[in-house]
Amino acid sequence: MNELVFHGPTRRLAAAHAGAAGSGRTYAYDFAWRSPACGGRLGACHGLELPFVFDTLATATGPNGLLGPGEDDPPQALADRMRDAWVSFARDGDPGWPEGAEPHRITH
Repeated sequence: MNELVFHGPTRRLAAAHAGAAGSGRTYAYDFAWRSPACGGRLGACHGLELPFVFDTLATATGPNGLLGPGEDDPPQALADRMRDAWVSFARDGDPGWPEGAEPHRITH
């Protein structure tokens, strides 16, 4: 379902944007850190990067948290990288990886 609903349409949109004259720069990323929540079945689900982007790991961790029960805390270094990339993109228009429609993979 992720491929049908999220990945496929996102890649097609990014490719169309990158190929359109005068459309500006195109950046894409694939946040691939897998949450241990729900016995690991949640995986790298839609929106999982947001606690990393806004550095709210503590509020999203715990028995009912999106980031899992807390035995294996989510990596703070990854939150730092994500926050820095989003701030850099907002400030300078460059998240810190090559532009293009092919997603930059972010795992740890």
